[in-house]
Amino acid sequence: MSKHQPRGALLALATLGAVGTATATGPGTSAVAADTQLTGGVPDSARVASYVGALQPNGWYCGPAATRIALSSQGRLPSFDDLAKDLGTTMAGTDSIYDVTRVLNYNYGYERYRSVPIGNRKATGDQVKALRSDIVKSINLGDPVVANVAGTVYDTIGEVHSYPGGHYLDITGYTEGGELISITDPADAIGSNEYQVPIGVLADWIATRGYTYRIN
Repeated sequence: MSKHQPRGALLALATLGAVGTATATGPGTSAVAADTQLTGGVPDSARVASYVGALQPNGWYCGPAATRIALSSQGRLPSFDDLAKDLGTTMAGTDSIYDVTRVLNYNYGYERYRSVPIGNRKATGDQVKALRSDIVKSINLGDPVVANVAGTVYDTIGEVHSYPGGHYLDITGYTEGGELISITDPADAIGSNEYQVPIGVLADWIATRGYTYRIN
């Protein structure tokens, strides 16, 4: 959850600590699993090929958990507690997406990630396009996008994901040229913690918050 808004109830965490992983890769293999079809020079569909999608261990560690999933795509697995300390996470949550960007860049030792705010209550058309472009870029560079969301959405199979007080999660792939976005959710212990939402739905879910993506 995010610190700067009232705390909202997370989905039930009955199976906390469960691990979900994407397709594993070995030494020398690509960091991205991609479709062969190209759109505008990039794959029409792609996903981060390897990461550890461990669920958050409590109701306020979504920031550390989402940061850890992103780092795990490059074989880095710091502890939840170490990341919470670096992020300034308290029982009220993690303050903002800028903290996630700061900690990701600290772990890599250079400006690998950049924060993008969506400050209005509903994403504009240009913000939706920018989000799609940033997701496609980050995924094809081999790194997840971390997003700070707030509110309630339904995924493509009709499951509800509700975080009125704010939440951090990871974007680990896309299909249809970035029109459908694959989510890895560190709090969703009901059903699958991996699901898809349309890009416009995701942009509005991020609205009033922000996201961070790999720039180089």
